[in-house]
Amino acid sequence: MFTDAEFMSAKEKELVLKQWKSFLKALSTCDFGAQQGADYGYFPAQLDKPFTDRLYKHLSLHCGFIAHYNRRGFLSSRFSHAEVIQETIKNNMVIGILARA
Repeated sequence: MFTDAEFMSAKEKELVLKQWKSFLKALSTCDFGAQQGADYGYFPAQLDKPFTDRLYKHLSLHCGFIAHYNRRGFLSSRFSHAEVIQETIKNNMVIGILARA
């Protein structure tokens, strides 16, 4: 399905795609209505495990998102509120970037 590229092997692409799907599945089960008024730094706990270092690095290095201090900073910034999540996914090219390379 995937081919090797200069900065990413086909196997790495498969792993990122698998982790992205797992993360989206976990994201779909979150109750964002319960977090109204949450401070910066909050994210649903069930997102911590499926948002792997590999996925964080891919998003920050290959998908046009700025790097944050760490994986949790990125998670709390981009996946803590429904509106921001919609924008992130809409602008995210994870699948397209993997498929093209």
